[in-house]
Amino acid sequence: FFGSLFRAAGSASRMPNHAELYQELDRDEGTSEGPPLAENKDLRSLREKHVRIAEREADVNKAEAVLAKRHARTEALEMELEARSKGVSEREDQLVGRMNSLRLETKRQVLSELQTAAQHLLLDGQTQAHTAIEGVVSRVRSEIRADEQGLESRSVGAAINPSKLESHDYQAAPALSNGHPSNNSATSVCSLTRSVASADSAAEARVGVRRQSRSALSLTSLNRSVAGSMDAVLSAVMSSGSNLDSLGPSRTALPHAHPANTHRQSVIAVTEFQVLGYAVQVLTEEGYLKECIEVSVRDLEPGLAEAEVSLDLLRCADAVPTLKLLWNHPQVSTHYRWHPGCHLDRNIVEGGERMRLVATLAQNAPVVALISNAGVNQLTFAHSDILNRTALTAAVIEETACIECSIDFSAAIAEQLQDLSLSDDQSRYVFTVRFDTQPWGVADAVGAVGDWWRAAYPPMSVPEAARVPLYSTWYSFHQIMRQEDMLAELQAAKDMGMQVVIVDDGWQTDDNERGYAHCGDWRVAVNKFPDMGAFVAACHQLGLKVLLWVAVPFIGEFSKAYKKLEGCYLNDQLLTLTDVPQSMQGRQGGWCVMDPRLACVRLHIVETLTSLLDSYGVDGFKLDFIDAFQDPDLDLVDGGAQLGSVTSALALLLLDIRDALVAKRPDVLVEFRQKYISPAVLQVGNMLRASDVPSNFDGNRIRTLDLRLLAGPTPVHSDPLMWHPQDTPETVAFHFIHTLFSVPQVSVRLREMSATHTAVVRFFLALWHRHRRVLTEGRFTPFGLPAGFTGAHTALPDARAMAWYQPVPLPFLSGPPPSSLLMANGSPVPYILLAPAPQGFEGPTAYTAHVYGPEGHLLVGYDLDLGQDSVQCVAIPSGGVLEATLRQ
Repeated sequence: FFGSLFRAAGSASRMPNHAELYQELDRDEGTSEGPPLAENKDLRSLREKHVRIAEREADVNKAEAVLAKRHARTEALEMELEARSKGVSEREDQLVGRMNSLRLETKRQVLSELQTAAQHLLLDGQTQAHTAIEGVVSRVRSEIRADEQGLESRSVGAAINPSKLESHDYQAAPALSNGHPSNNSATSVCSLTRSVASADSAAEARVGVRRQSRSALSLTSLNRSVAGSMDAVLSAVMSSGSNLDSLGPSRTALPHAHPANTHRQSVIAVTEFQVLGYAVQVLTEEGYLKECIEVSVRDLEPGLAEAEVSLDLLRCADAVPTLKLLWNHPQVSTHYRWHPGCHLDRNIVEGGERMRLVATLAQNAPVVALISNAGVNQLTFAHSDILNRTALTAAVIEETACIECSIDFSAAIAEQLQDLSLSDDQSRYVFTVRFDTQPWGVADAVGAVGDWWRAAYPPMSVPEAARVPLYSTWYSFHQIMRQEDMLAELQAAKDMGMQVVIVDDGWQTDDNERGYAHCGDWRVAVNKFPDMGAFVAACHQLGLKVLLWVAVPFIGEFSKAYKKLEGCYLNDQLLTLTDVPQSMQGRQGGWCVMDPRLACVRLHIVETLTSLLDSYGVDGFKLDFIDAFQDPDLDLVDGGAQLGSVTSALALLLLDIRDALVAKRPDVLVEFRQKYISPAVLQVGNMLRASDVPSNFDGNRIRTLDLRLLAGPTPVHSDPLMWHPQDTPETVAFHFIHTLFSVPQVSVRLREMSATHTAVVRFFLALWHRHRRVLTEGRFTPFGLPAGFTGAHTALPDARAMAWYQPVPLPFLSGPPPSSLLMANGSPVPYILLAPAPQGFEGPTAYTAHVYGPEGHLLVGYDLDLGQDSVQCVAIPSGGVLEATLRQ
């Protein structure tokens, strides 16, 4: 592009100037004789020259405008680069100051060891060795004085007081006593300095001190000089014929500040703190992080506390430490567990991968609830780091009948260390763990965790269009779609009550073999949609919003962008599908996952989305597969990477996407699906959909109700409903009832449905619209969570909605009776059961009730008294509903 632009500018500069051309025109006009003006050849030539001049002037103006725009962009980038360079320079100065201080402290430790060794050599009569060590002592003491003066004079070290530095887990040499402290004094010092030199070399590489002018400040070179001195001492001792074994009884060698990666010490509990009666152990390498971990506990109210843990990352520059919190919960009235990824596996068993919840920015959320058989909270624990990778477990210990709970932050620290050298934040990793043992319902306990997160990560605003039923093309058409067919189908969708359409995978490729080998360019497949702009405009005319599916991380081998962004991928080998029919395998091509740490990748993704908004007027996107952005555990990549970890880069990318889309369309719609459900993701999305569970109303119920526990104000959507064309109307009704408390998405061929199925769909979508406010905004209470939810209800002061999924009694009245009531029977029996009214309730409440079958036929209308003092049975057919209003 730049080449063609400069060629155009160059050709413009070689054109004759305007004065010369006009002089030529004047000569032509002066010699114009003969036929009338309209037929004069000279006049026609003159007109052509005028047109040519105008075209050339327009080309020149256009080229000048483009050059001016590029020049302004270049200046802006230069200013941004200068600002970033300044920030990096300041950060580098801080780190160099810390390194100088650490070097000084290391020398003090070496000096102490040398003095102790010199005293013992003198006592043993080893004068030659003593003299050699005294020389080194004098030299080290001089260097310490010089370093102290240098620190005082350099502003780079002004923020650090060397006299208050921690000892990095080194133990000061003991004073001379009756026994000799070590038979390895000199050896320990030499080993110490060599290990510090090795560790500091790795630390320098990580913090990015690369300027040659600062090489004299290198910890590595200085510690190596000390190690060299100690080699000389050892040589002198050995040449004197001394036996080092005779210097005294053995003593444990000093622990290193940075254990080598090849030798990890055993993990032990370095500290312990008390919270709500739990003794929480902090596990890490022995002697490694004990001195740099700080814990503070806050009791907020009875049964609710928080523990803040702080770790100095600069102490972890060489080896990523293990850091795990562990405590035991007595298994008293604690029968099940819940977390965002458990689905139907809610039992508590012995440890293993099954009991482990992995949570990251793009996968799950870090919260685990331990509950009783009645769904009452026993312990809910969560933590504040919803961005980095952590692992939470709750597993039975058969020897003690306790539940061992743990949170592993080791991977999170590794990600923090990747960003350490490029971050402007403080070099401490701080997180808060929340402990809740209040005896309330699991929905209240988990919902409170969601509120806690949302205080730090406010969710994206929710337009009204995010709360209405929609049509999805995926299950109904997959990749095989045509513009005219889509418009006819969407007319039917609008007539049935749907107001949004998601055009899923397939609009961007003529290939229908599944896979993502054509992703990356995101150009409309004109054989399917000859005019995407006209298609979107026609949908708007129908009253439908339009969302396009985009697989954010993927770039396929058949896309033009694949070569353009070559080398900007996280994976070395092409990915392919394995979960497709055998007939399709091997025909889809491959694709890669782009590396979001690179600015060019983030810019490509953001510009792609904004271009689709501008070009076709779509209303939003279904952003898919962001959980594919996985850190490959590589070091910082070259070639323009601005961030160390994939997680931090993904967080930045998502915020860039949100800001760019909202700037162009404030009411933009953005859908994400399980598993990417963390509050950080919901800063960017305003529609949260259940993960794929085709034609399975049980799975759809569990997923949507699980999501309701944490989603807060963000609307939860069902996985698109689908069923076999010959299925019963009761089954079709079950798909709607089991997802009643979410926004329904539908994905079947509407125009090909039978009259019976059409009646069911029309009835339930109209029913959902009538009760939408209480279904989506009411206080949500699930029942029978251990069994995958046996029922649920939502309540507003004037309305209530209830659904039964098993023939078990559900409570009805708590508080004033609502004026409007909806009951839906998603169980296999033709009735529902109501639990007895709570104690103190004043008599039954009279309602006027109407009972409908699955197809919407009115079966009976009658007066109904609800709130009996015993279990009450109400006749509602399986797949049917009851609507009631309070009698005056």
